[in-house]
Amino acid sequence: MWSIKRAGLAVVLLLAAGCAGAWGEPEERAGVAKPVEPAIDPAINLENYPVIVDQRDVGPYCLRIRERNEPTPEFPDVRLDRVLEIRKGGESQNKLVVLRREVGYPEGYLQEIDLDGDGVPWLVMQTWSGGVHCCFGYLILELGDPAMVVARLNFADYDAFPLNLRLREKDLLVEVPDVTFQQWYSCFAVSRPHPVTVVINPDGLHLDTRSIPSEKPDLEVLATAILDVWNDKDSRSGVDTYLKSAKIATPVELFESMQVLCYKGHGELAWKLLDSVWPAKEPGKEEYLTLFRKELRTSPFWGDLCALNKWERDAWKEAKK
Repeated sequence: MWSIKRAGLAVVLLLAAGCAGAWGEPEERAGVAKPVEPAIDPAINLENYPVIVDQRDVGPYCLRIRERNEPTPEFPDVRLDRVLEIRKGGESQNKLVVLRREVGYPEGYLQEIDLDGDGVPWLVMQTWSGGVHCCFGYLILELGDPAMVVARLNFADYDAFPLNLRLREKDLLVEVPDVTFQQWYSCFAVSRPHPVTVVINPDGLHLDTRSIPSEKPDLEVLATAILDVWNDKDSRSGVDTYLKSAKIATPVELFESMQVLCYKGHGELAWKLLDSVWPAKEPGKEEYLTLFRKELRTSPFWGDLCALNKWERDAWKEAKK
């Protein structure tokens, strides 16, 4: 989910000609434990992007969004293709290094930060894939020598610019939308993301389990709130997928509450919550639970959820079917 791989955006870095030796193995850095990924891909030619859409300075860097709006043999369906050029030094210096292509093009860019206070600017750039089912993404770069990719984030339909990045000791934290259950809504356009705080580690994003409260939520309070919505059709925020065997519509508050419980390490309470609110004479509860678990297994944080709830990684194999 978090790695954005379709064509559309590239980021270009021009450095002084004398810096060729800087693009070997990146040095190990103290401080924040962030991914170490050099921002290099020599596949893009700036001559193919003749139009400068936007230009601004960030410290010693000149940033330009460049554009071409004609299809290419490689991407015949692309009608608008942009790159972000990051230039350090004068116009006559022509060392060219290019980031690999990304999904969108720079849209609501640009956010400049220096989280760790080492004087090296970070660049948070928003991208947007366009279209009715548009997807927002965020590319986080550290503009050092060499420039490094800190993270690529896919925010699906949700715009969260400027991005909420923060440091906790050596942990780099960011709040992202989890859309595991997005298709359980009656319409994606009214769906609500489940916000989660994650730690950006060298191996990817992980749930920030340190910030999860240890106390258990009140099951009776949760059940009462769900039943109030379930029994009052006019107050429902929506309905999830109708079950195949039992044509019963359940409120979104049910699976939302179950998801929150699982993400806070109280998965067993989620099953008890379902038992306590399901109408006694209505069939379909076991099917609902199977469907819920099947969807939960698609979470990008499934490994973290298993560790948090003490589940086996291959739990509920029947839910895969």
